[in-house]
Amino acid sequence: MTLPQEVYREDGKFYTLGSETLPSVGGLCDLLTGGDPFAGVPLASLQKATLEGIGAHQILMQLALDKMAGKELTEEGWPSMPPDYPDTTNVWMEAMERSTRDLIEFFEKHDVEPVGVEQIAVCETIGFAGKPDLLAHLKYRLASSEAVVDLKRVKAVRREHHLKLQAYGMTDSHKRHRLFILHLFPLGGFDLIPVKRDPAVQAALACAAGVLRFQIKGN
Repeated sequence: MTLPQEVYREDGKFYTLGSETLPSVGGLCDLLTGGDPFAGVPLASLQKATLEGIGAHQILMQLALDKMAGKELTEEGWPSMPPDYPDTTNVWMEAMERSTRDLIEFFEKHDVEPVGVEQIAVCETIGFAGKPDLLAHLKYRLASSEAVVDLKRVKAVRREHHLKLQAYGMTDSHKRHRLFILHLFPLGGFDLIPVKRDPAVQAALACAAGVLRFQIKGN
């Protein structure tokens, strides 16, 4: 199977597979949830949370790559503060320090053995693609399993976060994987949340993919 290359258009993120354009998992979730979940949030607060979330993802990726390379996980090498970060350097460093510490604890507590990071996965039968954060062998409640893990550094996990995992579980390469949200708390700590496959939700995602594919062909 040829994996699609990520492409960007003005109306969102899509993927290409040969001459075909596929909607993204994010696009499916946006269509089903509707509206703006951040309406009313001050721009500076939203920008701060977004950039700290990107930083946490960068840390997760680096820790996973280090683990795959057989390196010891350390709390060194935090991402540099973005120039548009709307707070002080100390606040940024403290946020990245907490994220690094909590992510290392996640790797240790759940015996995480990464096998891939940000690998594009495709559902060819329905026609969409996505890119989960982490593929790994891990332990959850004493049971070992192959897992798809998506990181969310947010105050509260929302409906669309669960939808993304449901969609990843429909892709051809992850139909047998367990699905988890790694909820990283902004003020420290984490929770690994299992997501159980729901046929009704997955049917809704399939319908959303059909709508977006129809819209793509009409453009």
